Amino acid sequence: MNSPETGPVIGVVGGGQLARMMAPAATALGVELRVLAESPEVSAVAAVRTAPAGDYTDLDTLRRFAAEVDVLTFDHEHVPTEHLKALEAQGVAVRPGPAALVHAQDKLVMRRAVADLGLPNPEWAEVHTAEDLVAFGDRVGWPVILKTPRGGYDGKGVLRVERAEQATSGTAAEWFERSAAADSEEGLLAEEAVAFSRELSAMVARRPSGETVAWPVVESIQVAGVCDEVIAPAPGLDPEVARAAQAAAVKLAHDLAVTGVMAVELFETPGTETGFAVNELAMRPHNSGHWSMDGSVTGQFEQHLRAVLDWPLGATDVVAEAAVMKNFLGGDNQDLFAAYPAAMSAEPRAKIHNYGKSVRPGRKIGHVNVVGDAHELTALREIATHAASILRDGEDRHARPTAVDSGGTTTWGAVPAAQTGVPLVGLVMGSDSDWATMRAAAQALEELGVPYEADVVSAHRMPSEMLEYGRTAHERGLRVIIAGAGGAAHLPGMLASVTPLPVIGVPVALKTLDGMDSLLSIVQMPAGVPVATVSINGARNAGLLAARVLGSASSTSAQQLRDRLQHVAAELSEAAHRKGSALREAVARGASSKD
Repeated sequence: MNSPETGPVIGVVGGGQLARMMAPAATALGVELRVLAESPEVSAVAAVRTAPAGDYTDLDTLRRFAAEVDVLTFDHEHVPTEHLKALEAQGVAVRPGPAALVHAQDKLVMRRAVADLGLPNPEWAEVHTAEDLVAFGDRVGWPVILKTPRGGYDGKGVLRVERAEQATSGTAAEWFERSAAADSEEGLLAEEAVAFSRELSAMVARRPSGETVAWPVVESIQVAGVCDEVIAPAPGLDPEVARAAQAAAVKLAHDLAVTGVMAVELFETPGTETGFAVNELAMRPHNSGHWSMDGSVTGQFEQHLRAVLDWPLGATDVVAEAAVMKNFLGGDNQDLFAAYPAAMSAEPRAKIHNYGKSVRPGRKIGHVNVVGDAHELTALREIATHAASILRDGEDRHARPTAVDSGGTTTWGAVPAAQTGVPLVGLVMGSDSDWATMRAAAQALEELGVPYEADVVSAHRMPSEMLEYGRTAHERGLRVIIAGAGGAAHLPGMLASVTPLPVIGVPVALKTLDGMDSLLSIVQMPAGVPVATVSINGARNAGLLAARVLGSASSTSAQQLRDRLQHVAAELSEAAHRKGSALREAVARGASSKD
């Protein structure tokens, strides 16, 4: 138990991979983690010193385990609610408590709470008979989703009912029969089949004293009802929707008095008032938060331990612009460790997390995390998929990431057809006639492998679009704006006044004044509205400067960009030396020589 030498003892009910991944966080914090394991062979047993085997549905077993720890938390939500209430009544620190946890255990209870809090719910109803389900389907439209209120996960306990005839036969009929025979008067949960574009997850953590923090909203890619991949933050998500989703998760954590980490699984519903709807809750570390182990200042497992101990919570800032988590399930390869050298050498940026489980087809046995810059997202997904597939298959079968239609980061204007990365540089100009000059910036960016977008955004003829471009540029993933303009040349300055991004102005020479008017207009900016200005028609330098701005970061991709910039500098130096050599040879021959 708690002492100045050993610190508090945390007990985890359940010995799966979540308990296993709490162990390194507990070791780092210097606290002891004990696990009530289902058997001596489960995942977490090898990771902790004390892991008695016992039945978590037996109250006496839970009491004996709880008597030796300072706080009790969970690897899963399947402990009977009445047992948790009994433990809490005798003074056990159960975190999350049964009053909160029941919302993750019982989907009907969860739906009522979401409705009571005024948060976006799908249409739903409690149904006791096939007739109830048919009436619900006729009201909201077919197909509908039928769920068992308790016990379902990873697609289990979820049935899509396409038409009324299916409500009275097969699995639906079996579920109604089983529900009617149960002691509880609770029915099944029927929900509308939500028209969603993708699945999201909003992760939060809360401690008993009330402090609550949130991670960025992520995209969760499902395959056959099982989480396959997570992208953090969710690419292309409307910032207002992201903020609202985070606020909804925080409100649920606060109003339900959650302790620990909670995942709020969401549907993204474009065109609706809120842009999302609540799907399910999980009050424990969650698959959609595994990316945080390598992608956040404080990973979800450390955060969960802090929260249940009522210690101050850690920062949830991301350590890179993008993180990808890829699960690997049991496949042909029975010896994961034999595949480690191939996976590690093929993808040295991949971080492997092995759950210590025996391999069975379709069983979650580990995941891979990769972090990097936002424009690398396609490459990050390929790295994670490649490493995970080698571990799963025992050989390289050239697996590709799961195809998704998540909208991606919204671009403005055009991008090169061969470009795969998310644009980092916005290349804008006042007229299409400026492209003859601005093309040089695009060529420099392409030579350096910097993805960009290009369009006409006139300060005088398109003021509303110009302001919208500037205000949203950083939200769309841009990091630098290059703005070319001639004459009055207000475009660079106006963009700089509404964006937090660096703006590089390119004075474009027109027929009159040779571009001096453009240069003076751009360079004479008032204090507080900076614009970096290159020479008249100096678009190539603008492209190189934008690349240098991007290369000043500390990421792997920035280092690679710096290497390419140094290569360009070396080529310039070599060209200058060649010119010097040619001049010296000409002088040696004499000025009157015609060679």
